[in-house]
This record gives sequence, structure tokens and C-alpha cells, in this order.
Amino acid sequence: MKMTFIGRRNVGIKLHLPEELYKLERCFKKQPFYNQGCRKMNVFRLRQTRFLFLLCLLGYGVVYATVKNIHWKKSHELTNVGRAAKGVVMMDEVILQNPTIPSQKILQTPVETSFTTSKQSSTSVEAVEPENKGTFCESPFKDSLVDSRSIGCFSTPSSDSGFSKHRAMTATRCMEQCEFMRLPVAAFKSPDQCFCGKMTDRFNLTHKLSNCEIVDAVQAYRTLVEDKRCGNIKIMPRGSYVRTWLGSCPGSGNTWTRYLLEKATGYYGGSAYGERIMHLSGFLGEMLAISEGRTDFVKNHLMDPKRPDLQQVVLVIRNPFNAFISDFHRVSTKGNHTGRANRKTFDLNFLKYVQSTINYWMRMPENLLESKKPFLIIFYEHLVEDPITNVRKMVEFFPNKLLHPADLESRLACLSQELKGSYKRKSAKLTFNPYTSEMTKAMNEAIAYARRTLIEAGVKPVMPDYETAGPDVDVTNS
Repeated sequence: MKMTFIGRRNVGIKLHLPEELYKLERCFKKQPFYNQGCRKMNVFRLRQTRFLFLLCLLGYGVVYATVKNIHWKKSHELTNVGRAAKGVVMMDEVILQNPTIPSQKILQTPVETSFTTSKQSSTSVEAVEPENKGTFCESPFKDSLVDSRSIGCFSTPSSDSGFSKHRAMTATRCMEQCEFMRLPVAAFKSPDQCFCGKMTDRFNLTHKLSNCEIVDAVQAYRTLVEDKRCGNIKIMPRGSYVRTWLGSCPGSGNTWTRYLLEKATGYYGGSAYGERIMHLSGFLGEMLAISEGRTDFVKNHLMDPKRPDLQQVVLVIRNPFNAFISDFHRVSTKGNHTGRANRKTFDLNFLKYVQSTINYWMRMPENLLESKKPFLIIFYEHLVEDPITNVRKMVEFFPNKLLHPADLESRLACLSQELKGSYKRKSAKLTFNPYTSEMTKAMNEAIAYARRTLIEAGVKPVMPDYETAGPDVDVTNS
């Protein structure tokens, strides 16, 4: 066993404890051939070395016990999901057949629950109260987690949609059942209508409903199971490709758009900025040099019409009221793409940010037309409303055939349940309006100028009415 002392003078000094102990023991017993060396040794040194040796063993034992405890907890949490899911069907069938029995009493029933069947009545249950109450079917999922995984209301899956039907008393139980079956989507309607499956052409966002009160509606949830159909993303082989700039004003959803395109095409996109934090977050094309020729669509906020490597452009335009707020969050949190600024920061710095950015947003369509390169304009609001249609439109715009996978529709179906991504900021509206009346007037003039530029060039669709929409804020609680 070796020990390294950490200090200013003795860094790197290694003490071989077993050998040192052996020598000291020989000295302590006053063996003749150790007499000369024993003059420099004493009982105190022997005790000190023994103490260090025991302390080292104790430290090793503590570390070993801690690591084993962490490993046990993780494995226990993982097996809890499977263990609870195995008991879901049995417990739910009991409750379905005995609606008069309190659910808490069923949950507290041990595994050895006895069933007695009567000829004239339905199955009854004799529940014996265990000493440790409420531990058998305790759900590994919290209701708050289940609610956060909701992807909306859909029409009930048809028989040819690939979904299997099960029994589950609650949405939480339904999600556990689908999790245990390793399926990414759970749809719950009633105790005898729990559906497990994955998005296909028979069940996708086109079947999403605006009203959950419809008789045929089911509430769909995204389980924690990964859908591998759109999870296989690679770096493109080296080549001379027609490069597409993925342009936008900062805060317009460029990173999210890039995430959607990577999932749909199966290849990583590039970036003109090389942000290490983005690379570590899963955008593996972020650090690749553009000159390497291993990325096709490249994120770039600077729309310089005279740039020699500008070959074609996908321009994402967002309501500037919301785009400026979104990017101000990032700038104020030192580049954190999911961070949020507080009201005091808005009061101090937001006016300066708007003054420095509004002219760039207004001139962006003008610079695009001046470049005279092929382009496609995608409005962020349309992308949010119908992501699959707009992603398909962008993929078809790419001239590189590698970005047209044969399984595109299957990847898009998978993408429809993986829309958020880790770098889409959680929607939380501001409880105040950071725009003054003078700022709002200047913003509306910039929007009118940009819209007029696109209309005169015959660009369709027409820019949405951002002036009337204004910023997406909630001032009712301010």
C-alpha cells in the first residue's frame, strides 16, 4: 500500500507502510542485525507508522462503503420501476373488479393477497394490513413528473396504429406500464383504456386535438424510454458540399431548429462559433472547422451578403419582441442558452440591448435578398405550430442527398415525440412588460420595414402580424 503526502515540501513522497512496519517491528524486538539502524528509531515512530497504516485502511473502508451505497441506491431506483410495473396489472385488475374497495387498502396489500371467489358475487379481496404500510405498490413516478411529460391530447389510437391496449387505473400507472414494456409513448383515457406504443403515420401530431374534452380524446405522455429511430446521428464524411447557412437573429430558435434538423437527417450540423458548452451538450458538429467539409447546414447569425462561402440560406425569423427577450436571457446569464434574467437586470440593461439589436433584425431580410443566393424563410411561430411540416420543407431544400434519408418519415414520426430538446428554454412568461411605449413604437417601425422588404421581393408566406401580437408576457400577476 502506498501513501502520498500532500504538502508544500513533501508532495510526491511515497511511504511504503508494510515494509516500514516490518523494519520497525524488527527494531522493536531488538534483533542483533538491526541494532545499528535501531539507534535512529524509537517507539514513537513505530506507533506513528502504525497509526498512519490504520488510518489509511479506515479511509479505504469508508470510500468503499460509500461507493457501494451509491451503487445500491441507483440499482434500487432502477429496479423499482420494473418491480412496480410488474405489479401494476395485478393490482389494477383487482381494483377494476372491486370498485368499492378503497384504493389505499389495495396499495397496502402484501404480495400474498388471498382471493376468494363467490358464485353469486364478483371477486372479493381479503387484505391483510402489513406492518410496513404503503410500500408494495409505491409508484416510482411522481404525479408532477408525469404531468411534465405530457405531449397533449390525441385521438384514440386505432387498431392499426401499432399501440397495444392495457388496463391502468391512473395515468401514472399507464406510464409505468409502457415504461416497463420499453415503449416511448403512453396514452391514457380511462382505467380500461391505456395504450402503449410509439409515434407512426397512424398516430402522430396530425392527430393532436386542441380540446381534451372530446369524447374520443386520450392524454398522451412521453415515457423515459429512448426512441432509437431518430437517435442515430453521425458526422458527415468529408466532401465538397453545397453549404447551407442556418441564419437568424439571436434568440430566434436557431439552436432548436438545428436540433430538429439533426434528428430528421441523421447528421450533425455545424456552427460558426465553436461553443464548447454546446459541444458538451451533444451538438458534436459544433467544434468542427467549416473548412473541413464535414458539416452541411451551419449555424450563423451574421448575414453578410458578400461572404464568399455563402451558398444558400435557411433564414429563421421570429417575433422580435420575443426574440430580444429570449436572447437577453442568454446574454445576461453569460451565454447560458436555458438561463433566465431577473427583472432588475431587465430594468438596467434591456433598453441598451434593444437599441443595439433592432437595426440588425430590420436589415436581415434586406441582406438576404442582396446576396442573391437561394434561400428559404421559416417563421419561428409556424415551426412551433407545425414542426414536422416545416422540418420536412427544410430537408427538401437541402441539395445534399445525404440529408435525404430513406427513413425520413420514420425519423419525423420519432421526432414528433422528441421536439423539445435540452437547449429549448422552458416557456415561462415574464410577469412584466420590459418594453416602454417608445421602444414598442421603434419595434413596430422595424417590423413594418422588414415586412415591406419581403413583400416587394414577392416572398411568401407573408410575415405574421408581429405588431399586434407584441411580446408574449403575462402582466396579470404583476
